[in-house]
Amino acid sequence: IDRELAPLQQADLSDPKSLHRNLKDRLRQLAPRMRAEQAAALELVDWLHETMVAEAEAEDSVRSLMHLLDAPMMRVALREADYLGDPDHPARKFTEAVGKAIQLVPSQNVKNLPARRLRETLENLTRELDGSNRSMQNAHDLLDRQTTRFELMAEQREKRARAAEIG
Repeated sequence: IDRELAPLQQADLSDPKSLHRNLKDRLRQLAPRMRAEQAAALELVDWLHETMVAEAEAEDSVRSLMHLLDAPMMRVALREADYLGDPDHPARKFTEAVGKAIQLVPSQNVKNLPARRLRETLENLTRELDGSNRSMQNAHDLLDRQTTRFELMAEQREKRARAAEIG
């Protein structure tokens, strides 16, 4: 099943919502071959991603970037059904870092610099993640560095806005 999900990570990533629908269709086809705990883990990961997308305070086009990670995270869930229960698991830490990064992207439009950089990073990571703990840790570290830059950019925007109000 894992090998059959891998090609979805190499698909056209320009439309994350379409990618998400294709993944869900493929999982429905593969369902008869899954063990019960695998199916439950995939359902939980899907619910988590749907919730993160729905609750993110960002533009829809930015929130939908979360769907780029559906296939790699499903691959982790197939291997380690209980990874979400471990706060130190690299895949869980990575998922949390993605949520934080998405919250930091200004929601005016997806063409702003942080949104473009986040999209590029997530597209690259989507192609590279193989579901292993090492790849998840590397992805987390990269995204954590980028999130720190987003935080600095947000602070600079706030300082400029305050200066404009004063001046």
